[in-house]
Amino acid sequence: MQVLQSKTLGIRKCFIYLVAALIVFMVSSRLFTETFGLLPKIVDVINYPFFVLTLSATVFCLFFRGACLKKFELILVVGFALLIISFLGNVATVYFPAFVLYVAGFYEGPLIFFVLTRLVGKDYGSSLLIQKTFLYLILINIAVVIFVSYPLYISSGGNPDLLSGTFGANAYYFSIFLVASLGAGVGLFYERRIGVGILFAFVSFVVGTFFLLQYRAALPFFLVVVFVFIYFMYSRNALRIFSVLGLLAVAAVSVVYMLDSLFDNSDRLKYGDFLDILDDPYFILQFGKFQSYAATMDMWGDEIANFFLGVGPGNYTSRSYYTFSYEFLIKDGSGVSGIIREYLGQTQPRFSPYDLEYISNFRSEIVFGSYQLSNPNSSYLTLLGELGFFGGFVGILLYFWLLLFSLGNLKESLRRHSSVGICAFAFCGTFFVFLLGFLDNYWEMARATLFIWVANWASFASLQDQHRGRKF
Repeated sequence: MQVLQSKTLGIRKCFIYLVAALIVFMVSSRLFTETFGLLPKIVDVINYPFFVLTLSATVFCLFFRGACLKKFELILVVGFALLIISFLGNVATVYFPAFVLYVAGFYEGPLIFFVLTRLVGKDYGSSLLIQKTFLYLILINIAVVIFVSYPLYISSGGNPDLLSGTFGANAYYFSIFLVASLGAGVGLFYERRIGVGILFAFVSFVVGTFFLLQYRAALPFFLVVVFVFIYFMYSRNALRIFSVLGLLAVAAVSVVYMLDSLFDNSDRLKYGDFLDILDDPYFILQFGKFQSYAATMDMWGDEIANFFLGVGPGNYTSRSYYTFSYEFLIKDGSGVSGIIREYLGQTQPRFSPYDLEYISNFRSEIVFGSYQLSNPNSSYLTLLGELGFFGGFVGILLYFWLLLFSLGNLKESLRRHSSVGICAFAFCGTFFVFLLGFLDNYWEMARATLFIWVANWASFASLQDQHRGRKF
């Protein structure tokens, strides 16, 4: 019995170190493959072999009680079952490599969360390792942004993709980490771990950098996350905090407007365009981002099986579908499609008839000089269109559960005045990802979601463990 327990403890330690290494890899690999060009692009997909290990660990953990989260596990099992049913019901039209990529992208984070809760449980030491990993990554990203991203951004004339920290040429991934880091900074200040001067400088840095990212379509979601988070953190002094944030926002917007004028990115959505939208909010309903939902309901109505089964995972608007179709049209071979060309031998894009018939016409629309509000890419639409109404509902419910879970942990940390940093990091990141699912296929990108799932486990384990110590 003691030998078995010793082996189990060894497996736990090995897995938690592998997870910490995976987080570092997912957050920083593109710095070396895209920003510096020191490593080949194939390095960016090393996480897929780890997903095979995660599947094996998932089966292994079915025999461990661990910290059993029954609601989460029920949603996970039902959702996966509906995914398989959708695949089998559309096996004649689903492209199998796209299906595999869909499963790996969407389920890597949730399955690692499952393994952590079952296998590692509420171990404080393991949680602290993950918390330290995130803290070091935040500090590294600050340094990279200041000494690498800012100079590249200025020298390029304001290319926002270069303002991406350790996330290579994708500022959108970086925006998620940036918002989560904002929560961590405020959380550490709440515990009096950092002073007001450091907090002011850090918040100014985060807010200013986010505006410079020019991810304008996500600005309303960013503001919602910030104000909801501050409300829960400082409900008694919310008015004072909102005033400070308002002054910071005005300063950041002023700087961004000057940079906009300097670089004149006329082909992009402008912050000033939001004033036009506010004048007539219903005007945006005619954009492709919204019309694609109506088109999807038409698809359901034309064939009732699509309502129950969807058109199959990786066969409509998901990131995996985009990888094997539209990404092949990018001439520079960026993204995963370049790796597919080189190592899998696929040279031509593969398009789904459902995409071509119902939503492809929206992809070419230009709204306020941008495709962001017209393209149908959306995690919400992907789940509903590819898995059907019930499969889509359960998939959305999975991330809604995670949002409530992170909020519950944040409230508990505030009550205990302990682990606020990691809980705030997890909540802000989760809330932002939950909202961003409307704008693009973020839920199917493990690089965008995996660290959020792991952060939620770390906050949960830190709060549940009876040991009380110095926490992130």
